[in-house]
Parts: sequence; structure tokens; C-alpha cells
Amino acid sequence: MVLSISNLNFNYGKKVILKDLNISLKQSQTLAILGPNGIGKSTLIRILLSLLPMQSGEIILNGENFKSLSLKERAKLIGYVPQNEKPNFAFSVLDMIMLGKNASIGLFKAPSKKDIDDAYNAAILAGCKHLLEQKIDELSGGQMQLVLIARAIISKPKLLIMDEPTSFLDTTHQNEILSLISRLNNQGMAVMFSSHHLDHAFMISHKSLLLN
Repeated sequence: MVLSISNLNFNYGKKVILKDLNISLKQSQTLAILGPNGIGKSTLIRILLSLLPMQSGEIILNGENFKSLSLKERAKLIGYVPQNEKPNFAFSVLDMIMLGKNASIGLFKAPSKKDIDDAYNAAILAGCKHLLEQKIDELSGGQMQLVLIARAIISKPKLLIMDEPTSFLDTTHQNEILSLISRLNNQGMAVMFSSHHLDHAFMISHKSLLLN
């Protein structure tokens, strides 16, 4: 089991956001988190990314108790693709993907040949190898999303979390992202994504979580 969540609760003051939440996700499975804005989708993601504390309940990640794992260990096990990211620097696509190695090689260490090979392999899997020499400020929204996914999977995480990965994309790029999620499943990766699109959940997810 890649992820097991038992009786998870989270409140903002007196406002209950998550109550007695239970989820399990195996290798090669995709879970769609559905529901309107403000219902708790982002709260659940932030807890798994260690941006919000667990208030009660238990999370088991790759067989280990979440609380016993260091932030660095969690970062190696979980990849994350944000909903919208606009970097302040005009990195090349290759350099942008290499940023996904920071948890393992450190922020100021030079990447090894293996690290660079991993970046190329991630770009191939994500379908953006042809963009490697471009600057990220030259990319379309759909191209940028593929690069962000390549950055998230370069270290081969057990779980990939995606925050509304098809938002602001046209139908062609939406389908490209959905196909990529299925390819990641075929590689053995577990994927969790939040969405407003019920049809996307029906198309590719093995499980759906509807928050209300």
C-alpha cells in the first residue's frame, strides 16, 4: 500500500474541514479528489505535503508512519505538481526539471551524469524532451504543465500529487495530461489529483473521493 489514511480530521478553528477521512491507494492506482472550492481538497493536499499539521488520525506512507518520516524522506516519496506556477527566473526546461532533484542532491551541489540522465528520462516519460533547450518563459500553459510533471517525477516518487492538473488547459492538453497519468500508473506510480471534472475521474481514476 502506497498510502493509507485513517480517521483523519482537520479543523480551521471551529470550522470542520475534514472529518473521519479514510483513504487507501495502492501502487499503479489513481485517486481523484472531487468537490467544489473550499471543501477541503487543498487542505488534504497540504497535509500530505507537510504544509499543514495533522490534527488527529493516522497516515501511513509507503509502509511508514507519516509522523516518523523526516521532511526530506517525505519529499523523496511524494512528488507534487502545483495548479499554477510562474517562476521568476527564465530557467531552461532542463534546469527546471533538475530542480526536482533538490531533495536528494542538495540545493547547491552540482548534478551528476546520472542526475542529468534522470532528467532526460523524466522528460521523455512526460512527453517534453523536445522542449529541453527552451526557456520556460517561452512555453505555453500545456507545455509548462508537462515540464512541471517531469520535475515532479525525476526522483521516481512513490506517490504523485497533482493539484487540478488540467485547469486552464484546452481540451487537447487536458487529454494529454490524462494520458500521461495513465502512463505513470503503468510505470507503477500511484497518482492523486484534485479536479472539478467528474468526467476526468471516470476516464482514468481507479478510485474517487467526493468531499461534501
